[in-house]
Amino acid sequence: KEITNIDANDHFCEKNSWFIRENASAVILAGGKSSRMGKDKSLLPINGVPMIQHIYSQLTPYFKEILVATNNRKHFEFLDLKIVNDHESCRGPLAGILAGLEASKYDINFMVACDIPYIDINTVCMMIDEVKDHDGVIPTTKGGYMEPMFAIYRKSMLPAVRQTLRSGENKILKVFPYCKIKYIDLGKAEWLRNLNTDNDYLEYISELRQSELVTAEKTLYT
Repeated sequence: KEITNIDANDHFCEKNSWFIRENASAVILAGGKSSRMGKDKSLLPINGVPMIQHIYSQLTPYFKEILVATNNRKHFEFLDLKIVNDHESCRGPLAGILAGLEASKYDINFMVACDIPYIDINTVCMMIDEVKDHDGVIPTTKGGYMEPMFAIYRKSMLPAVRQTLRSGENKILKVFPYCKIKYIDLGKAEWLRNLNTDNDYLEYISELRQSELVTAEKTLYT
């Protein structure tokens, strides 16, 4: 029987593999000043492309919509995706979360910082599955450290986000007491890392190259 009701946006084919996209948006938060790095870290090269493009390529098989929330639209015009303006540029990532939630098409939104180079998509999909009747899902790592910039936010969090910003508060964590949040312990989650400094970046690139060498050697001798 011929299937005629498939929406092309629901599916993605890459290297002969088909993916079913989530009914969700992914928002890359790229409004930071990169003060510790001294340069725009979202544009640092990883595997020959800017880091933000490297992040986008990991997300595109799984999300029906991907946005960039930024206060510097010109930096990211090379990306073929929707760019939303972070109108409150001095308010930190919470303002980017607000811009993303207001502009996205879908109720469920995965927010990710532009300096997290590796996306464990299994963890992301698990968090989406776990949101259920919650307003958001926030992962925690070893020691109970919260990762609000690698997390799930529903549009039901918009009133709390707006109110927090109106009160003069910029910290994302200040939103959570006003929402129904599910916290998920990821343990050590060594793959979840931010590249905040030159040393962070150089260390990550070194590890990436070493991993590629190991993979190449395994392929060569099997």
